[in-house]
Amino acid sequence: MAKTNVKPAVKIPTAEEQKVSITGAQLRALQQERRSKGLLPDAPKLGKEKKEKYVLSEKMLSYTIIVDPLNIYSANLGYRRYNRPDFWEFTTNVLTKMTGNTHLPLPLPAPADIQVEIGFFNVAKAARLTSVANTHLFNVKYMMKQLGIWVANNCGNDFDVFTTSGLIANQLKPGPTKEIGQAKITGVNET
Repeated sequence: MAKTNVKPAVKIPTAEEQKVSITGAQLRALQQERRSKGLLPDAPKLGKEKKEKYVLSEKMLSYTIIVDPLNIYSANLGYRRYNRPDFWEFTTNVLTKMTGNTHLPLPLPAPADIQVEIGFFNVAKAARLTSVANTHLFNVKYMMKQLGIWVANNCGNDFDVFTTSGLIANQLKPGPTKEIGQAKITGVNET
């Protein structure tokens, strides 16, 4: 008998299966499992390609917020470098905590606006419009950054209020200084 080198077909999830929400860690584990079975291709190696310069639209510029110089805390922006499943999990967590937050009412940009942009990303991704999807992903990251600035400006420099947003706080001021003892001169060389 001759062996054929046929890979099993990728199972397309049903509408019911797509409604089930999974965490970023679960999605990453599922992707790794499928990749190890040969159901997903390996991630392409990225070369030094010319990146397309993105210019913010008027709508995105309307969300621009200036940082208050008296802030003690700022939002940690490390989440913008997370892989996509972790980024979406972090973003969902922040939007959930900001919706109806009594300590930080009426945030700008509103969580609903960010959810709309995420919806645009999902539609473009489903239509395989990568460039458009990347534009919406950039918009989501920009809006999350502006939300972090808004939280820092409106938390009243209260760490507990800041953390109710789901964002990670960085302290801007340096910590306490150490006292250094008096220096002693042990000898002098004449030249």
